[in-house]
Amino acid sequence: MILNIGNSLDGASGVFTVPVAGNYQFSFYSVGIGDSNGVCSVWVILNGHDKLRFSQLIAPNQGYNQISPTWQMELKTGDKIHMQTNQGSFYTDSTHYPIFIGELVSEQVQ
Repeated sequence: MILNIGNSLDGASGVFTVPVAGNYQFSFYSVGIGDSNGVCSVWVILNGHDKLRFSQLIAPNQGYNQISPTWQMELKTGDKIHMQTNQGSFYTDSTHYPIFIGELVSEQVQ
């Protein structure tokens, strides 16, 4: 892990625990490799349940392509969010690795 401001991301498990309730913006980037049908998909898992699904169709002769969704979610303190590959896989090596960014856009006023 290169940077983890606030230590809300557990690098070993990949789980982000929401420190403050509010509206968060997340971005994910990786190089996807399609399955036998050319599909690479990743799910956003919130508190153990799939909340969002992102897919990239990759032509068989292309080999791989980037997948890079950005989304916003309203979350409560203690919510847990992580990414999970559902179809295909992600290419990683010493210069290609997944990037996950989460940032608080606006704090929830109670």
